[in-house]
Amino acid sequence: MTGAVVENLREIIKFEEPAEAKYPHSRELFRLIHKVIMTALEIKDRDRLNDIEIGKLVGFSYDETSRWKYGKIKVESPEKLMLINEKVGISEYLLLRVATGRMDSALAFRIWKLGYELMSKYKKDYLIEYLNTQKIDFKLVIIRGEKTP
Repeated sequence: MTGAVVENLREIIKFEEPAEAKYPHSRELFRLIHKVIMTALEIKDRDRLNDIEIGKLVGFSYDETSRWKYGKIKVESPEKLMLINEKVGISEYLLLRVATGRMDSALAFRIWKLGYELMSKYKKDYLIEYLNTQKIDFKLVIIRGEKTP
């Protein structure tokens, strides 16, 4: 289509371009955390994972979580990254690289997934059993090898 036709169509349907993310690295960080939790909990349907729960991990309200998801607020403070590391189990290195824009969420996820898949089934089962006996909310805890009791 020619440019004039596209402009006319935009005026007819009142098409609005999505706003550019003010902090695209924060948006990438949110995407990484979302994908990690979905993979670790074996969630297939994107709608089953509530974004608000991801925000609660770092102490955000509903509004702050929504703004973080769309890259409208910055999340790169060491305290927030360490909290994500503690609650989700993504290495500090990957979190820092994504939060500063040196790595995108897709590459960071592939690196995380490689380490996750290398854990044996026995170790995963042992950790799940341990977390259940400690009354830790398994829905928000992602298993990683360094936290073996």
